[in-house]
Amino acid sequence: VIRFVRKHAAEYDLDPDRIALMGESAGAHMAALAAVTSSCGEMKDSRWPNSDVSDEVQAVIAVYCPVDNSAASGMFDIEKQIWGVDSILRSEMGSISSMDCVLAGGYLEERKWMNDMINPENYVNRKCPPFFFLHGTQDMVVPMIGSMHFAGLLSGAIGSEHVKYQIVEGAHHDIHDFEKDWIYDLEEKFLKDQTVLVTGGGGSIGSELCRQIASAKPEQLIIFEIYENNAYDIQMELRRLYPDLDLQVLIGSVRNTN
Repeated sequence: VIRFVRKHAAEYDLDPDRIALMGESAGAHMAALAAVTSSCGEMKDSRWPNSDVSDEVQAVIAVYCPVDNSAASGMFDIEKQIWGVDSILRSEMGSISSMDCVLAGGYLEERKWMNDMINPENYVNRKCPPFFFLHGTQDMVVPMIGSMHFAGLLSGAIGSEHVKYQIVEGAHHDIHDFEKDWIYDLEEKFLKDQTVLVTGGGGSIGSELCRQIASAKPEQLIIFEIYENNAYDIQMELRRLYPDLDLQVLIGSVRNTN
């Protein structure tokens, strides 16, 4: 999607040099992984469409971002000692039906190579873009210690001035807990002069991200959505609420290689 947007930027009146990604939970993981791997040239395949176009981005906002799934249980052990917060997924951790095993395609001890491949921490380098992390103190799904560790690695690689971390007191693993004016202000400051791309922007979570991003007044907001009706609904809402927003809507599928 990033390469498609950059290649066709002129057609949609977009700035190809100001693209930011934002996601929450699994979406944050996807945004982070895309950003760090593109910055070091990993996970590239010449068979992909537009493979000659850069897929690097200029900023990332990651809301309760998961990283090393194999360490999640141990991280929650420590969080329980410090803050009294434990995972609501504790009973299924390590089972073949757990989210971490489904993502890795099998038991983590048997799929260590896959867990390592999808851990964004393993691609941190000096060319990574700026990151802004948000995480709630009552998150019982993704351990805050994990995103903190990731932020620390990035800070060491690209400098603390390019990595921001905001703890949101009392916030759960729920995007609605981050609907606060002061958070919007922080996002606005971070996203100033950036073009933000939201995939699945018409869905329940994607549309809420679009609302938060629109309130932050980015340079441009791109909504990429497979369902026209969903895209139309959020497009009309944002145009009514933010008439000066430079909003672009693209209809397509991230699975479409043509």
